[in-house]
Amino acid sequence: MKTSFGPWATAMRGEMNPTLSAFWKQRLMMLPRVHRSKPTMARRAVFGLCVVGLLTCALPTLRGEPAAEPAVPGTQQDGSPNLGVPGPKQSGGPDSPATGKNPEKDTDVKLIRGRVVDQQGKSIAGARLWYAYAFNKYSSKPLDVETSSDAEGRFTLEIPPAPTKEEGIRRVSSSVWAYSPEHCLGSTYPGNTRVKKDPREVRVELAPATDTSLVVLDPDGRPVTGVLVEPVHYLAHGAYALVPDGAKPLVGGQTDAEGRVRLPAMARDHLASVWVTTKAYGVQTQRFTVKATEPAERTIHLRPVCRIEGRVIAEKPEWARGIRIVFTTEQAWGTGPEPEHRPPWPAEGRADVTTNDEGRCVVPIIAEGRLSMIETVLDEKLPVRPELPPRSVDFVAGETTVLALPMLPLVDIRGSILAEDTGKPLPGVEIHVYYGTFRQGTDVVSDAKGRFTARVLPGRVRFQPMNLYKTKYLQFGQPPWYDVPEDADDFELPPIEVVPSEPLDGRLVDQDDRPVADARVIAYYANWLCSTAKTDKDGRLTLRKMLVSIDPDEATYRVKLGIEERRFMRNGGVEIIQADPFVLRVKR
Repeated sequence: MKTSFGPWATAMRGEMNPTLSAFWKQRLMMLPRVHRSKPTMARRAVFGLCVVGLLTCALPTLRGEPAAEPAVPGTQQDGSPNLGVPGPKQSGGPDSPATGKNPEKDTDVKLIRGRVVDQQGKSIAGARLWYAYAFNKYSSKPLDVETSSDAEGRFTLEIPPAPTKEEGIRRVSSSVWAYSPEHCLGSTYPGNTRVKKDPREVRVELAPATDTSLVVLDPDGRPVTGVLVEPVHYLAHGAYALVPDGAKPLVGGQTDAEGRVRLPAMARDHLASVWVTTKAYGVQTQRFTVKATEPAERTIHLRPVCRIEGRVIAEKPEWARGIRIVFTTEQAWGTGPEPEHRPPWPAEGRADVTTNDEGRCVVPIIAEGRLSMIETVLDEKLPVRPELPPRSVDFVAGETTVLALPMLPLVDIRGSILAEDTGKPLPGVEIHVYYGTFRQGTDVVSDAKGRFTARVLPGRVRFQPMNLYKTKYLQFGQPPWYDVPEDADDFELPPIEVVPSEPLDGRLVDQDDRPVADARVIAYYANWLCSTAKTDKDGRLTLRKMLVSIDPDEATYRVKLGIEERRFMRNGGVEIIQADPFVLRVKR
């Protein structure tokens, strides 16, 4: 990797003499005019000072010591991502005590302080805690920051800066997780973390341990012993999130002689999926119904396996090597021996491989079924992308399927995003561009004129604005698809027009006109989600993004009273009893 030493340094090439950089060459071009003139003592002094300055700046390079490069935010000095591992302290730096400045003013480091308690509010000492950035991109490694609670259940998590998009991050969500023996895994949303001088305290409540257990059987119904079972998705403060890597060894386990694994830290109204890792059947994912009424013990039936041979075909060999490919398979609907009802869901296959120097890869074991997802992780600077197979590919048990993934050239497309009411451009909007099949796509940001450029595979393309929550606008309705021809040259697409919204304040009451607290209210218009809100202790709510063009009573509403309790307008469970001020009634 070529090292950059800055404009003042000189480059060394083996045993050759040092070579001046362009910076100093430009300045030395000025020196002949000094020689052609009649030098006076003052001019000689100026010339001498220039030479001294040159030698002083070039000295570190002449001694084999590259000059320090300005640090890139979110990286170490060697260019690797800053994942929370403290680097060497530099004396006399801007935050050094030697300068008289307070290190507490470092705004790059955040603190989360809080307390771990049980459901009775009693402190839990020695609990393990993690702050996890959960990424939705395979190329990103989740960052887990870990600590433990003290004798009073209190903890402090020191959070490094969030990884940047340049490091391969598309979107980031974060959670504070906690675990203690004899308790369930718990979590909370920390909100916006504050700087050290103004930390926010959070509370993580842990429920008592459960009697949850799983039994793993092979395709013939026999118990599978000694296999690793790890939780993957878990309900965390209202949304499903990835369990931190550091917590998995504590809350997972291995099956015994009867194929049973006990998971006391996994609440049945939170556990959404697990990975079962075996030698004979590969990695298989099992999804669960997330309800407290689910039986204490559930059974995982592993599926028969098959083999995949893949090859990435590219114009240049270097474009095909080192590509990470993640396959997932599932049993297609209606292909089982009996009429199918889901849940329970069949196990799904998963395999993760990387192409060799010839662009080839082999998946020796994966569960049979239909290809449900294939994702590729590669250098995004490449001018090509793989053409992925259709979703209708079936992998038959006991057989080998050969897949060819040709690399096709990308084409440039251009677009813009505008406010429908004013026609003005919206700058700084993150837009995800979908193309190809499965999850292929790219991310762009609109410029000051609301315009953006993306590189895509020819074919069907559509756009999805991702951060409109920061504005008063929303995209209403399903984004349309556009066809981009193969010979496209700066193909221009119609502008994305987003519609204005406004907040709606209201209340939620029950059939006895009592306020309903901690309920989730979801507003729809024309079967399209507009806004959601959670009620406070007095039943008050604010739907922040309701369409300006409609009246509140033109929308339909759904109310979630809990994970298993939902009420709908279509069957009389929710009704509008007053439009202004806005009041909803829900039947308990």
